[in-house]
Amino acid sequence: MPDELSRCLKRLTSLASRPKIRITIRISLVWEIIVGDTKMKVTNIKAFVLAGMTALSVPVTAEAALTFGEWTVTTGGASTGVISGCPTGASGCTTLVQGEGFLQQQVDFAAVGATPAVSYIQTIITDPNANAATAGEVAALPYSDESYVQTTGSQNGIAGKQTITDANFNFNSSTELYTGWAAAEKPVNSSSLNITQSFSDKGTVGLFGDEFTSSFNLKVDLDAAGQQLGKSMTLGQIVEMGDGNTANLTDIQQFLIEQRTGTLQAEDNSATGFALAATSFDNNGNPINGTSGSSAIGITGGAATWVPGDDVMIVWLGQKVSADTAGNGGISVFGYESISVNPSATSEQFASTFSTASTGIGTQTAASAALPFNWDQTTFGVAAPTLPAPAVSTPPTITDSGACEAGTCP
Repeated sequence: MPDELSRCLKRLTSLASRPKIRITIRISLVWEIIVGDTKMKVTNIKAFVLAGMTALSVPVTAEAALTFGEWTVTTGGASTGVISGCPTGASGCTTLVQGEGFLQQQVDFAAVGATPAVSYIQTIITDPNANAATAGEVAALPYSDESYVQTTGSQNGIAGKQTITDANFNFNSSTELYTGWAAAEKPVNSSSLNITQSFSDKGTVGLFGDEFTSSFNLKVDLDAAGQQLGKSMTLGQIVEMGDGNTANLTDIQQFLIEQRTGTLQAEDNSATGFALAATSFDNNGNPINGTSGSSAIGITGGAATWVPGDDVMIVWLGQKVSADTAGNGGISVFGYESISVNPSATSEQFASTFSTASTGIGTQTAASAALPFNWDQTTFGVAAPTLPAPAVSTPPTITDSGACEAGTCP
């Protein structure tokens, strides 16, 4: 018996020792493995074992286009959870293991010109009772996990995508990973690691001002050894502070954090700089101190500059709350912003300012008492945030990382 088959059987035997797990193997032209109540058919045991190895690779000259989501899954009757589909451009797909909500297949791409033929092991996992007949329906499945490893070549790596969608809680999550050989396969504007998450509580439908939204986007560039080369992070949140029983037309808070580092921070602002307001005022017209580093510096907010590769992070917060219980319309305003820069060659820079009169963002070189805060859309790739008024609660629109980069995420 081949060594790899022996190892496979030992693994299955160890699973059988667990409570309430039964494993049956029927050896014929088609292997059938039953784990608990799930059946999987293995038509090529050698490829099945290879698919479990992590050190699978391909020559860097092979650049067969890989795509996610080109499959369907059916439910009902004897066909429950059956996944099928072959990626565009493949010369053939051979099923290796198949079960309810599970498919592992060999995907072959023929040689084209100087590009040699290449084969992948593709693994797809979804809910056993899933049903999706179109690409849109596949993308909307509550859970799916898809990955490619390669069975030819000499470079390690994996391309994978996992999505989670919970319509009941308005939660979306997407993670894509491209390492080793897969670095050449990642889509335009994607990084080695891409994570997008969003959550929204729509509050009481038809009532003003009790919604909550949160979004998180992360991109990380990695080198061949898995070391971080650059990072882009966005974290945003809007809280409408209504009680869900009466309309809230005033009370709202929003914050946004943007960070860019290394290969994902390519901007040079040393010529223009980044200035925070020289003066901010309270509601009575009294000046309020800004800060630079750990020291108060009178009424000066501070400034910073950066060059490509620097670690740049900005934090902005805006809040408006009704401070008038008599109904006369008094509003308490608070705004805060900080900029921190960790240069690759010089000492750290930090500046911050706050205001009890405005949450507004001025121009990069002309922040003022009326608009004390600042933004650099070129560096951060998103438009300056503005504090909105509370709105009628409606089902949320969830944005992905591409939309966020266009400036439409919270």
